[in-house]
Amino acid sequence: GQQLDVRCTGLPAPAADDWLAPLTLIFTTTTVPFWEDANLTQVSSSGGVAHELARHYSAEGYYVCGCVYDPARNEARHILIEPGDTEKLSALQGSKYIQSITADALTKIAALPKEAKLLFIGTPGQTAAVSKLLTGLRRRENAILVDLICHGVPSYHLWQRYLEERDQEAHTGANPAVQFRQKELGWRQRQITVSGNGNS
Repeated sequence: GQQLDVRCTGLPAPAADDWLAPLTLIFTTTTVPFWEDANLTQVSSSGGVAHELARHYSAEGYYVCGCVYDPARNEARHILIEPGDTEKLSALQGSKYIQSITADALTKIAALPKEAKLLFIGTPGQTAAVSKLLTGLRRRENAILVDLICHGVPSYHLWQRYLEERDQEAHTGANPAVQFRQKELGWRQRQITVSGNGNS
């Protein structure tokens, strides 16, 4: 891929006791990533930025923590991927517009060795929680935290009802595969695809 150069020329230091204080980065240039792999952008919601960050930092020895969708449980959850295990990174691609369960991943992050490096990708609330956890463990400096725009998410009760209705209408089964941002109609049209038993 190609990328324009970006340089951060200013980063104010937040007060030690105010971990939620907003930071303002002052950029002299902007970054616009271009990925030549059409498949990467087709299955990614961010245009492939999160995947490329994960791939890069995994190769640099970072643990990567991000969200996957588990059709066996009909839920989204954060998982922790070992450094260099690039085969698992593709499961992180694509937005999951439901709440992500983070308890197991946070427990694993807390148990990492002090010198371990971490790339965490999540919503602003999840990222703030990881920042507070790592700050309390005095390990914040070893982590890169990437937060994504969060528009709000439905409850799991509503999500389960939706899947049940899709099954009644299209016979997709109790545990269908879900693509939360299908791009057959283009990038601007929001379309979810629920498929199972050969139906969608």
